[in-house]
Amino acid sequence: MRKRVWTDDKLKAGFDAFIAEHGRLPSSHEVDTYHLLPTARSIQKRCGGLVALRERLGYTDTHLGTGAHRSAIAYEVGIRGRQLEIELEVQLQERFGERSVHTEKIFNGKQRVDFYVYTKSGVFGADIFFPATTRTMQNNINIKMKKYQHFTEPLYLVVANPEITQTQLDTYTQNRKEPFSENISLLTQENFMTEIENYEAYGD
Repeated sequence: MRKRVWTDDKLKAGFDAFIAEHGRLPSSHEVDTYHLLPTARSIQKRCGGLVALRERLGYTDTHLGTGAHRSAIAYEVGIRGRQLEIELEVQLQERFGERSVHTEKIFNGKQRVDFYVYTKSGVFGADIFFPATTRTMQNNINIKMKKYQHFTEPLYLVVANPEITQTQLDTYTQNRKEPFSENISLLTQENFMTEIENYEAYGD
């Protein structure tokens, strides 16, 4: 088996994926267990340690645990992500009714989907996220595919960054090495809101 070559681009993609998932840079222990990064030991040998690598990759706050690091990352990722969920929850409830929209619904015993919506036309799930770039979007989606591999209902992955177009999403979908399951659609937030008009709400 060929040994994986960890270029700076691959390392940064791994760090960005962890930040998108957890809202912060990984600790040494988390680097060891994260599937998109090499071990902390190999980083120490190759790069002189995590702090040196973070500096080289352009992260301005390279020491974990500082107030600036926590507040900046939490604001950029965690707070923004939660606000998007709140806004979409309101929109879904206005469209389908409060009783029909379930948030953080558990499936497959332990996984959760952002929204699980009951309609006369059937149920569907939705996962909304805000990738900064198409590259971080790809990392986000790779993580989500493992999470949703046992989700069998229609599932919409909703990209909330308005700078990422549906054309880009369609191109990415067509060129994936591992195609999406037939139940999964990747849409901009605008196109998602158009798509769900095809579902009939209870009471319509």
